[in-house]
Amino acid sequence: MLQNAFYRRPRALDDGFYHRADKRRGDKLQEQNQFEADEDALAIACGIVDRKLLDELLAADVTPKTLAAFALFPAVYVAWSDGHVMPAAKKAVLQEVHDLGICHTAPAYQLLECWLQRKPAPELVVAWKNFIRAARPTLSVEGFQELREASMQRAHRIAKAAGGFLGTGRVSAKEKESLAELEEVFDFAAAEGENDVSIE
Repeated sequence: MLQNAFYRRPRALDDGFYHRADKRRGDKLQEQNQFEADEDALAIACGIVDRKLLDELLAADVTPKTLAAFALFPAVYVAWSDGHVMPAAKKAVLQEVHDLGICHTAPAYQLLECWLQRKPAPELVVAWKNFIRAARPTLSVEGFQELREASMQRAHRIAKAAGGFLGTGRVSAKEKESLAELEEVFDFAAAEGENDVSIE
């Protein structure tokens, strides 16, 4: 009897090991399937099929539910120009969110609040720039121009709300740099779009 128990124990350990290994493989597969489903949903929501960019967006917590927050990223970027977000700038960004009809309980609103509390990582800035470049071919010239104008108008309103130096109502030099950088991203994407048209 003891001999049987002796032989059964290693087998039970093996069974336990393989069960845990199978569970880990199953969990990993489920995670991968969920990630691919999120990628597909995001691709449908924003019309972009570049998997590398979709991965960047998902890594930055941009999902179909938070995609609206990404449209307001230029406003957040300008709000952080001077290294911190002024209360007036934060209020102005959240007003822009409200004006777009995004409820304060929505994931997009909550993500924006996170971006206003903690400066977005450089990877998020890169992801936004890549997003604008990838979005250009999915939009008409007029549609892209509307996106650009809406984004830049919001960004300018935030710069003015921040009040420049000591709330004097001026746009600071750093805010002007941020605005120029955003314009450059749109210029580059628009030029790429024109080149694509001329090649065809």
